[in-house]
Amino acid sequence: MEDYHVNGNIPDEEPKADTGVFIPSLSKALAPFITEEARSEGYEWEWQNEDWTCVNACSYHLQSILELFEVIVHMSIGIFASGLSDFTVEDARNHLELVCASTDTPQVVADAMQEVSVEEVWNIVRQNAPIIGNPTLTLQTRSWIKRSRLWLYHCATHKRAGLTNEQTWLLERSLWPKSKMYELESNLREQLRHVEQVSKHFFPEFEESFDDLGHVSEEDRPSVIKEVISHFVRIAMAVADIWETSSLVWPNRDMPPYGCYVRGYKAMRDLINKEVCDRFSPKSVHVRYALSGGSIKGVWDFLWYEAREAQHFNEFKESTLSMHLFNWLLLGFAIACDDKSSQRHVRPLRFVSPILPYESYRVDFEHPGFSFAFQDVSEVILYGDEFGQSVEYFGEMEIPEDLEDAELVAVGPPIDVQPFVEPVTTNIAEGDVCALCCEELLDGESKCVQLKVCGRHCFHRSCIEDLINSSSKVSNLCPMDRKEICPKRPVMPKDQVEATIDDGAHSGEEDDWDSVYDEDADDEFADSP
Repeated sequence: MEDYHVNGNIPDEEPKADTGVFIPSLSKALAPFITEEARSEGYEWEWQNEDWTCVNACSYHLQSILELFEVIVHMSIGIFASGLSDFTVEDARNHLELVCASTDTPQVVADAMQEVSVEEVWNIVRQNAPIIGNPTLTLQTRSWIKRSRLWLYHCATHKRAGLTNEQTWLLERSLWPKSKMYELESNLREQLRHVEQVSKHFFPEFEESFDDLGHVSEEDRPSVIKEVISHFVRIAMAVADIWETSSLVWPNRDMPPYGCYVRGYKAMRDLINKEVCDRFSPKSVHVRYALSGGSIKGVWDFLWYEAREAQHFNEFKESTLSMHLFNWLLLGFAIACDDKSSQRHVRPLRFVSPILPYESYRVDFEHPGFSFAFQDVSEVILYGDEFGQSVEYFGEMEIPEDLEDAELVAVGPPIDVQPFVEPVTTNIAEGDVCALCCEELLDGESKCVQLKVCGRHCFHRSCIEDLINSSSKVSNLCPMDRKEICPKRPVMPKDQVEATIDDGAHSGEEDDWDSVYDEDADDEFADSP
């Protein structure tokens, strides 16, 4: 058994595989995924090949790049050891493309591998074959690492590659296996089934915690719960990326807790909006209905508080810490879906028993594939910023108003719809309906117009006026193809608007109500004392 660092992944003594050489093609392939922009972005998921695939250039794909380079290493050493002389570099390139196609490699990774010089890597590997040794052997560290993966890590972090400490750490994260989204989902469902068999009262409570699934038939109920669980997994992986790429506090690193808090919230909010609100979402109406019952900010505040403030997290080993974080994420979602004002219950929640009991987990070195999305917890979140200063949870930790999960109202003068519409130029058949009100377009009392931005989608003029002057997040977009109709009308939290009105009413001063309400609202409050 090999020795390994107490707090690291790299073996202390491995005289062969730790001798890396600079491979230009490897550094070139990894470069798009370790830039500052790639490290700051969350995962962007799209439904491809009957599964969710991460499609943007981010740190999630680093392991995939190393795995494909491992294919070249194994081919090169295998052919060299067997003495085959008729296997050419072109054959290696074709085999690599076949591996990409058979494993549904994301397009962004396949594009990066197209720029790789297989011949260059092939020759370098052959020259260093005695150093690499048997590439299929594994080294027991915090998890199992193949010798070929360890050698590629040292090649990628060679001093000629010019990587920063943060980039080196990102590559170190890629050394151990990382479960894919569908594996996480499968593992979670296995645990839920285990809990249901052992403790009958856990699983029904988990289902009932969602906002009224009673309208779903018994036949459809398991599939709806499965889709909701899948959504939890995607959100957990996005949040994990925010934490992991922000966890090392290097000198002069500008990553205060507030910035990480907002980025994590935006990642969660964007995923939920994409699944629930986007009319092109592949999810069924039942799944959207179940997910729409939760308070985004309440869930995120709960998860943030547990990761940052709960001291008991420091007592867990790294191999089990991810389970508890994921467990708290599920609990937070369950509570939030029960109560829209769940933010009020954030502090008491830390004393609530988890939905999935600790005994139901079976994660250890005997099951290396049974792991969860969270690999590390951010020192920035747990211990404060680089100056050791912690931010008070209920004090400075406030979401910007334009991001807050609160009831919003449109403010300022209403937008005139006239510059953005035109008379209908297409033929409207009898029975055609307006996509906004679902009433017939040829109704004599309602004037029909079409949008200039697309020129073919027709609506009632009054419906378009109501849409662009509403507080909806898509108020300035065409309901059919999401093209921008006009500038978006400003919005403000309803509570803040009411507070502004109350302050003006009691102060005796004349306020510019045009900045708060429209003309009708001005008339309503004109006689205020």
